[in-house]
Amino acid sequence: MKLGLAGYGRPAVEQALAGALASLSKSKLTPQAKLYGLKTVVVPRYVYPLVHSDVGRGFLGRLDRMVRRSVRQWLHLPHDVALAAFHARVRDGGLGIPSYLTRVPMLRIAQIHRLESYNDWLVKALIEDRSSRLRKRQAKDVVRVVVGGKRWQLQFGEAESEFWKRRLS
Repeated sequence: MKLGLAGYGRPAVEQALAGALASLSKSKLTPQAKLYGLKTVVVPRYVYPLVHSDVGRGFLGRLDRMVRRSVRQWLHLPHDVALAAFHARVRDGGLGIPSYLTRVPMLRIAQIHRLESYNDWLVKALIEDRSSRLRKRQAKDVVRVVVGGKRWQLQFGEAESEFWKRRLS
């Protein structure tokens, strides 16, 4: 992955995720093993670069669609399976696949809140910087999620799993 002034590059993350999904698809693993590898290795691998880059809702949604397309292929699922069925926890009736669209903005907001708690003058100056305020506003905006053609607001502090559980029922 390339690291530049604006963080990790979009094409690098997208190409790397596409390559990882293609490798899993070509493997001779069972669908259950592919799903386990996706949830524990592939999806978490790209969370950190996405949290520390300036990507928006559209790009995160595109990555989620890539993941869901592969899972549909592996499990032979129809196209009308609810999004919440992919991202809700297994005990709630879903597949338990982390969603970039909900996880990345929540981690960004949590990171900003942690930085705001520091008493160091330099950290405070960086947080008060105009670009940091813009990034915080963008992170809060991205937490608005579109599920099934409807707009939903994921509240800060609300567990991502509870959000998807409510959409599943």
